[in-house]
Amino acid sequence: VRFPFISQYLNYIVFELLKNSLRAVVERYGSRQAAEAYPIRVVICGDQDTVVLRVSDCGGGIPLADMDQVWSYMFTTAKPACEEVAAANSANSESDDEDSDDDGVAPLAGFGCGLPLSRNYACYVGGWLELNSIPEFGTDAYLYLNRSGNGQEALRTDIAELPVPESLLVNGNSCDAGGGAPLAAEL
Repeated sequence: VRFPFISQYLNYIVFELLKNSLRAVVERYGSRQAAEAYPIRVVICGDQDTVVLRVSDCGGGIPLADMDQVWSYMFTTAKPACEEVAAANSANSESDDEDSDDDGVAPLAGFGCGLPLSRNYACYVGGWLELNSIPEFGTDAYLYLNRSGNGQEALRTDIAELPVPESLLVNGNSCDAGGGAPLAAEL
């Protein structure tokens, strides 16, 4: 699939979606061997106007009570780093040179910025990102991108509290903090 897009934004969004899915599956099933039975599925399809990327996992889903919060900065569903990793890091730091920069393992998740930034990047280029969760089963993330390259930034209407003209709405929705629904790509 070929389409014009800013590669840094696409790389960031896809990395975050895959990382979240992989983390959820590993945390749910506990070991690599058990998690291998539940692969992450990525589907990329589209028509002449839109490319859709779906990332599906069986990582237990996001609790429905947390769905609105996943778009908030600093909110995370990541579990704290396990004590075993911390103990291994401290054992390694005792045996290594004190000047070493890689004494600890930097966390890859848990900062609460990945999904909000990903959605903002998608909206910035005229697309949108949405999540669908089935509690105790898994999550599907959908990334919709304008394929023709003529998309414009989708503005967040909840900040300005201004009414959005009907001509700019798709299915009656705009790209806002609550639902992640799309704003039209053409003005």
